Amino acid sequence: AGVLSGTPSVSGGFYFAVTLTDSATITFVGEYLLNVRVPQVYVAYVADQFTDGVNEVMIVDVNTSSPGAPIPTFPAPPLTGDASTSIASMWMSPDGRYLAYLADFAIDNTEDVYIVDLTAMAPVAVNVTNIASGGDAEHFEWSPDSLKLAITGDFTVLNDDELAILDLTAGLPGIFTIVATPVPLGDVYPTSAQTQNDDSAWSLDSTKYYFRAELRVDNDYEAYMYDLNAPLAGPQPLHPPNVTNGDVWTVGAAGANIVYFAGDIEVDAETNQYAVDTTGGVIG
Repeated sequence: AGVLSGTPSVSGGFYFAVTLTDSATITFVGEYLLNVRVPQVYVAYVADQFTDGVNEVMIVDVNTSSPGAPIPTFPAPPLTGDASTSIASMWMSPDGRYLAYLADFAIDNTEDVYIVDLTAMAPVAVNVTNIASGGDAEHFEWSPDSLKLAITGDFTVLNDDELAILDLTAGLPGIFTIVATPVPLGDVYPTSAQTQNDDSAWSLDSTKYYFRAELRVDNDYEAYMYDLNAPLAGPQPLHPPNVTNGDVWTVGAAGANIVYFAGDIEVDAETNQYAVDTTGGVIG
């Protein structure tokens, strides 16, 4: 017997981040999906399902009154590999097709992002990052159209967090592109989906990604836009360079073209809110 607890990930949302704790204090961290666009309804969870000392990611089809048998998404994880149990390390796409999670199944002390296509007859997780030993994928955030995944992590093993976009338009394994690389000691702030803060956002039409980052290494975070329709432009600052000790604290999106952020970019001990129109990829 167990206790299932959780809240909708977004107001009016169809999927829930949940924690299941049983009487033996074993905790499963996972997601509960209810989505009318998918024929199946799945529960996905992380657990040492086979009592072999390895955490697997399991899915259960609960579309009928009798739940199906748990299915491992990685058929033969190595005996010392592991799926992550950190908060929000597993996330379903908004349309319910894909399940993404963090795991070290390559046994190289590196967590990669694995994605499962839940519409497949035999769903098998695919490593979509393939990071060299010593690096790490850390956080990710689905786009509203479920075809892109923004991922932050140390992909180049330089101890600096970069931003990458995974494009799943043509299906798995997708196209993985690092789009923001800070100078040494800089950082891209983790995505909002995992931090549960307003630190990043996709535009409603899934063509732009807004994020906080310290790309200049001046101990100040700035707000940036990456436009998928103009990849050669790279990350574009949403405001003039901060005065020293200025900072941006939150970033959000409204509709397809409006981004807003709050911060003290004038360094006057006042927090202000700003809105920027990015129609056509042009920063207003």
